[in-house]
Amino acid sequence: MALIDEGYRFAMCELRTQGNDLLTKGKIIKIGPDFLEISNDLGSSSLTRYEHNVKVIISHHSLEPLVIEGRLYIPTMEFFRVIDTRTLVEGEQRNFFRVNVTLEATAGIEARGGGPIRNMTCILQDLSLNGALVHSKAILTVRTKMRLSFTLDGKEFMIIGTVVRCRAAQEGYYGYGVRFNQVDDNTANAIVQYLFKRQKETIDI
Repeated sequence: MALIDEGYRFAMCELRTQGNDLLTKGKIIKIGPDFLEISNDLGSSSLTRYEHNVKVIISHHSLEPLVIEGRLYIPTMEFFRVIDTRTLVEGEQRNFFRVNVTLEATAGIEARGGGPIRNMTCILQDLSLNGALVHSKAILTVRTKMRLSFTLDGKEFMIIGTVVRCRAAQEGYYGYGVRFNQVDDNTANAIVQYLFKRQKETIDI
């Protein structure tokens, strides 16, 4: 019996770390009883040195998205296998969908010593249920708290997050990795549906 439905063969997928960092992208070449064989479309040589569990984020134009967890086996520049696999249940799956977006947003910055909240415009990129990459001209530090307000499919949302990493400036902008502190069920469902839709749009292009 195959690990997943044979209909997922040739489906596009992403290989990500437990922390959700992208390792490579590819297509499912073969579906075995307890493994997936996937092309290494980005030609990532770092796979040969990666020893931790990975997650395969599978997108499909008609079947449900899936997240498979396992470990790498015989990775090369052309393909790799993920073995010792398990399919994450729905509640686990939705934490690992991440999509590149360009969303205008407003970030309300909370001063550490108290005082009024300072609002600034920003751009959300690389959105997931756990957080986003925020681009802004403002200079912030790790552990800065912010209230992100943005619109998805015509509906407005506000999420409180914390800056967990900073990137160097590019063309006057800084990049901030923001982890969402808490997401209510309605907002979580809206984000997941939006990410699923964007992934399908990408596949259909």
